[in-house]
Amino acid sequence: NGVDFPDAPDSNRSARIGSRGELLSTLPTEGMPTRTRLDINSVWILYLARIHGRKGQDHAIKVWNEMDPGVRAKCSLIFVGPETEPGELARIQKLVAEALDSDRIVLAGPSLSPHLWLRATDLYFSASEFEGMPLSPIEAIGSGIPALLSQIPGHEFLFPFAESYSLEDPKSGAEKLAKIVDQVLTEDKALREELWNRSTPIRKSFTLATMSDQYEKLYGLES
Repeated sequence: NGVDFPDAPDSNRSARIGSRGELLSTLPTEGMPTRTRLDINSVWILYLARIHGRKGQDHAIKVWNEMDPGVRAKCSLIFVGPETEPGELARIQKLVAEALDSDRIVLAGPSLSPHLWLRATDLYFSASEFEGMPLSPIEAIGSGIPALLSQIPGHEFLFPFAESYSLEDPKSGAEKLAKIVDQVLTEDKALREELWNRSTPIRKSFTLATMSDQYEKLYGLES
């Protein structure tokens, strides 16, 4: 698997906000009232992962509950991804309903256009318990999006490019999210450009062309 990275960072928050209306117009009107619940002007915290055991949506809600109420009031926590383990969606829905400021948490369902969510989001969050090849974090970080990742072996190579926290310490995760939220609201352009420059090695290592070459070498497919 390789990633189709953008050609440049999206350093203009007003442009991201402008793209959200178009994104929400593509969502179904039935089921979860995503369009009406999402605050377009809030800081979007994107959790892009399938809803499956150990994918960490429950840990993300723990972090959300630990956030300062004033910070939560500025944010929307958005879970995007399909249910791939029966019963897991219902479990997460229950946790959302019991969460603080639950009206600011949205389960947006699956998406065939995750790049639209990445283009519209302010920061990326993964509290996964296990990862093999974490393509969503790679895509987000390589796109210059600020990120908070759980401290697990599968994320370790991304720590130079993102904030990280222990799953055992959701309060620390909340504090680090608050720091990123403040940066997004006060120095967004500079932050995005700095993260874009810092993440150059990620884009070089995980493009479609690079990954294809690596697979050819791995499986002896070179002519």
